[in-house]
Amino acid sequence: MFEEMFYVSPDLRPVGQDILLAKFLTPSGCEYIRACVEGASTWTTNTRDHDYFTQDLHLDLHVPEIYKMLEEQLNDVIFPASVEYWDCCSAVVKNLFAIKYSLDTQVGLKVHHDDSYITGSVKINNDYQGALLHFPDKKFTNEDIEIGDILIWPSQITHRHGCTDLESGTKYALTIWTDQCTEL
Repeated sequence: MFEEMFYVSPDLRPVGQDILLAKFLTPSGCEYIRACVEGASTWTTNTRDHDYFTQDLHLDLHVPEIYKMLEEQLNDVIFPASVEYWDCCSAVVKNLFAIKYSLDTQVGLKVHHDDSYITGSVKINNDYQGALLHFPDKKFTNEDIEIGDILIWPSQITHRHGCTDLESGTKYALTIWTDQCTEL
């Protein structure tokens, strides 16, 4: 299954101001992850900050086999390529979770900065309307990004982002937060 889930190399390319894109999950990989998270009864509302709550499913706790596969690809392939591109310190996954947008739960997300060194986002499905990841200061959205592609950006200072309101359907996405590694 592992070989069928991922693309071979992270051909990173800029698609916006300091926003990188790479082929990451194959369509069958997206379908597999969607099936795993879609039926989960363990979705929780992140109430850390009332203004920025999300419907989360933490993969390390609820689908650890998927977490391990994704973490390996992210730490060994995707993030090393991104830190090389930006010529910055290395990054490792600190939090990997699925987010769900639906009309009866969360429909959008206010513009904010993540608590992450480098953030990644992957669309798992596209059978919904609205719910665009958008970067108002960068004048960029994920509207034309294919499912399975990963967007990567430096998070804490320069890349405020949010999600427009969902209009119909249910959106599933993966969010990846990283820590900066100090190099010796």
